[in-house]
Amino acid sequence: MHCQQVGRGLGALKYLAPYIFRVAISNRRIVRFDGEKVTYLYKPTGTRSFKRRTLTAEEFIRRFLQHVLPRGFVKVRYYGFLSSAIRPKLKDLWTSLEEIYSRQLDQGAKNKNDPPEKHTACCPSCGCRMQLQGSIPRNGRGPP
Repeated sequence: MHCQQVGRGLGALKYLAPYIFRVAISNRRIVRFDGEKVTYLYKPTGTRSFKRRTLTAEEFIRRFLQHVLPRGFVKVRYYGFLSSAIRPKLKDLWTSLEEIYSRQLDQGAKNKNDPPEKHTACCPSCGCRMQLQGSIPRNGRGPP
């Protein structure tokens, strides 16, 4: 990974702040409140348009409070290769990596005493050949 200081970091802070401190629903998405019911806009998963939903005030508050974190916790939204938009590509990457590792394991079992080849990963500290010990099973969901 490449990390380099850029100024005092104010630009990075301005970029990341909405991902960390975003509230569950903004005031502009609340369309109407009549004392008993709340109407608000929401965007269903996989669509680009907003829809209206009306709930009792009690149910709206219950759902809103599910997004309030306990003291000491900070909400961080995933971005980069962990973002939900990249999830289909990430599945392809997992499949490709599984194929590569299974080929390397098959080759390693056949040629255990052969010296490591150039494409085999080596430990940056000691230079020894790195071996796959296991993999994390996929559960079909993205990161928590």
